[in-house]
Amino acid sequence: MGKKFFTGICIVLVVLILSIFGWSYIHLSKAEDTATGLAADPSAFTKTDSQGPVAISVQWLNPEDLNADSLQLNLSMNTHSVNLDEFDVAKNSEVYIDNQIITSGLEVEKQGSGHHVSTLLKVPVKKSGIVINMKQAKTIKLVVKDLGNIPQRVLVWNVN
Repeated sequence: MGKKFFTGICIVLVVLILSIFGWSYIHLSKAEDTATGLAADPSAFTKTDSQGPVAISVQWLNPEDLNADSLQLNLSMNTHSVNLDEFDVAKNSEVYIDNQIITSGLEVEKQGSGHHVSTLLKVPVKKSGIVINMKQAKTIKLVVKDLGNIPQRVLVWNVN
């Protein structure tokens, strides 16, 4: 029971301690994410659709703030063959929270032009007679119509 035995015991103890810390870290961070309703991976809030000549990527920007006055979605549209300058995001988008459509009060901030356009879409959830309790919502659905000869693209986020 000399030096080799002592070294072996030390190695086993170090591995055991590191395993316990690793397990604790993983499970505690998952518990925090579950408690706040947020996914550990921010890409969980990004949805994409690559049908036709225009690829669209939509990121829900404020999923952690369910008390916000507006739901914020950033639409990035990219193509090599369609001029996106004429595409009206507010006119060609429908937003549903659960099954309730929000048709009025959409705010749009457009950046870029031509083949690469990014648009911030702000969807009111607490103004103009619209009051939606985002903490109780189950799904958010964005329908983008008539983009790049595709009749509609449907992107869905699960809230809870």
